[in-house]
Amino acid sequence: MTIEKHHYGSTADGSAVELFLIETETGYRLALTNFGARIVSLQTPDRNGASEEITLGFKELAPYLEPNPYYGATVGRYANRIAGGSFRLGMKTVRLHCNEGENHLHGGHQGFDSRLWSAELIGDSEAAGVRFARVSPDKEERYPGALTVELEVTLSAEGELRLVYTAATTKTTPVNLTNHAYFNLGGPNSKSILDHRVEIDAAYYLPVDENSIPTGELREVAGGPFDFRRSKAIGDEIDAVSGGYDHCFVFSREEPVRELRSVARVYEPASGRRVEVLTTKPGMQLYSGNKLAGKADRHRKKLPARSALCLETQHFPNAVNEPAFPQPFLEPNETYRHETVYRFSASR
Repeated sequence: MTIEKHHYGSTADGSAVELFLIETETGYRLALTNFGARIVSLQTPDRNGASEEITLGFKELAPYLEPNPYYGATVGRYANRIAGGSFRLGMKTVRLHCNEGENHLHGGHQGFDSRLWSAELIGDSEAAGVRFARVSPDKEERYPGALTVELEVTLSAEGELRLVYTAATTKTTPVNLTNHAYFNLGGPNSKSILDHRVEIDAAYYLPVDENSIPTGELREVAGGPFDFRRSKAIGDEIDAVSGGYDHCFVFSREEPVRELRSVARVYEPASGRRVEVLTTKPGMQLYSGNKLAGKADRHRKKLPARSALCLETQHFPNAVNEPAFPQPFLEPNETYRHETVYRFSASR
């Protein structure tokens, strides 16, 4: 296990940004940066032992400083969407910055993805990585309370990418943190994820309106295009879903879920690569990369639509406005904790 730190560039105000490289003797390579507590690159072996890139990202810092599809970023203070950018908190209405039409998405105009975090190398011979931290001040993007956040990202020799988030607040505030990595297990030459076989242990999902806001209903997946309880190619029924998959699958109606459990698996037949997702969160957003068309890849080439997918473990979208959903509010006397593991392997 080796880990290196390099200068990655500077932000507009001249702050230095770092790049961290972790490599195992088993062929796994991970690159992280403290700008957005972000996964820059992840290379994993295929069935023949050839390690290739399986995520979207950029080689240089500069494109991350411009608008992009949240490649590999830690998103918050509230991941996903909040309808109208507002919610009630006691007798008051909190009005957040709206950055997706009339809605608030992934923390607003300057969410955690566009902030510089502190970074500390952590780990040992079995797993190594980085501990990121930052304080989101009171009223950042209009959220109440100063939120102190830590995220530990580690990679093991066995191919486990582990993310452990913790947070504490000075005032009651919603917290919903996740990572927005885009995966294509077929490698850098694969232009589509429609052949990826997906299995999700969810009997329910959240249907959405025309603005991708959950309607409040928990709908059964049985027998329809959202039924991934048995493995099937993501492209098998995607045309039956308006716009493609960008929906939250429900694992639990309670929060917090304290035990890490396996919730999803993805397999890419040509390479033999697999990833198993384990989490403590009650939901996972499956996004099939519907809006990637024309976006740049790490070689500055334009991507086609559905060239990568996201597996974002999280609270339910817009839970702040849906009392029947598990509630995402953190109190000053509580600690937010969220653990997710992406367990990579390859079939021989």
